[in-house]
Amino acid sequence: MTANRGTQPYSPIELLMEELSGAYDEKVDIWSVSALLCELITGHQLFGNESGNSLKVQIEYCGQVDQVVINKIGKEMDRRNLELYSTGKKRRDFIQILRSTMKPNRNIKDSDILVNEDNLRAFINQTLQFDPERRMSADRALAHPFLRSTEPWERALPPNEEEALLSLRNHIWNEINQTA
Repeated sequence: MTANRGTQPYSPIELLMEELSGAYDEKVDIWSVSALLCELITGHQLFGNESGNSLKVQIEYCGQVDQVVINKIGKEMDRRNLELYSTGKKRRDFIQILRSTMKPNRNIKDSDILVNEDNLRAFINQTLQFDPERRMSADRALAHPFLRSTEPWERALPPNEEEALLSLRNHIWNEINQTA
C-alpha cells in the first residue's frame, strides 16, 4: 500500500509531500474518509481544483500547516515554501464550506447539515488535521457521535428492510447518474 500515492483530492499532506511519505497507516485513510464524506455531502471534491494542487486548497480550508509537520520535510526549499505559503492562514468553518459549495438538486439539503451541525463540524475538524498525530484514529472516528447519530437520514428510510434496500439502490443509482 505504500507504493500507491492515492488520488490528490483525498490524500493528506504526508502523501502529497514526498518527504513526508512515511508509513501508510490508518491516519491517511481517516483524512481520505473525511474528504470523501464532504464530497458525498456537497456533490463535488472538497480538495479538488483545476490546477490539480490539492495541498493549496487544503491550506486554504484547514489553515496554517503545523510547524511539527513542516519540520519533517526533508528539502529546505520545500519547507520554506510551505511555511511561507501557509503562515497566517486561518482554518475555515467546514459547515460554512459545505453549505456554500453544495451542488443544487441534491437529496441532502442545507437543513440536513444543520440538524447535526456540531457533531459534523467536530468530526471534520478532528479528521482533517495536517499533523497525523493530532488526526483522529479509526477507533475514535467510529465511536464519534457524528457516525453514531442517524439523524437526519433515519427519517427518510422506509418502514421495512426490503423497501429500504430498494430505496437505497435507487438513491445510489440517482447519485451516480447526477455525477456522470
